[in-house]
Amino acid sequence: PRSTLFPYTTLFRSAALRSHCTRAKGGWLVNGQKIWTSHGRFADFGLALLRSDPDRPKHHGLMMAVIDMAAPGVQVRPLRQMTGMSKFDQVYLDDVFVPDDQVIGDPYEGWRVARTTLSNERLAVGGNTARRIRSRMSMITAS
Repeated sequence: PRSTLFPYTTLFRSAALRSHCTRAKGGWLVNGQKIWTSHGRFADFGLALLRSDPDRPKHHGLMMAVIDMAAPGVQVRPLRQMTGMSKFDQVYLDDVFVPDDQVIGDPYEGWRVARTTLSNERLAVGGNTARRIRSRMSMITAS
């Protein structure tokens, strides 16, 4: 199963995700897992894209929510690489309670939030890469 988490926030993502949430008094109960989460063990919060209505089409019935990584039911396990290091983690969500005020936007239109989040992330990553390349090119041409 896949979903979406970030350090300092971490992001769980995928339109075919299996991580899901069900309505509870005052919020939602979240269940699922995310493999290959970058820096999950250092995150205070996660940003999770969750299936909130399994009967709606693929990109509808999704919810974006902030997950407190210290909440009961959140388990983070490092993934050991062949080098012995672990840069990535597995995050397990077992009946994690998410209050309504930690839901971002409409609880059934999370795909819109995810697209905006991913666009900003890509811009930040791409912008930094482009800036580094321009800087290096300037250094080369100045020599």
